[in-house]
Amino acid sequence: MGPCYSAFLAEFCSDYLVTSRDDFLSCLSGASVPSDYAFYDVPPDFVEYAPEYNGYKYIVVGDQILIIDPQTWEIAAVIPV
Repeated sequence: MGPCYSAFLAEFCSDYLVTSRDDFLSCLSGASVPSDYAFYDVPPDFVEYAPEYNGYKYIVVGDQILIIDPQTWEIAAVIPV
């Protein structure tokens, strides 16, 4: 994910931040996310910009937005905020 793309996602998702958790979580792409997190749909306007995230979820952990694959509950992308 290029820096321009990451900046766009961070700015876009900052409008949609609803819950942030400060717990320890391995924030690496491919890591699994515990099921006790509150997951949110990636906003439709962002899906227009990045259609590969259609149907994906996101959560906020500390100062990072994690894009989650809802089929595997693995982290697909990590975006610093």
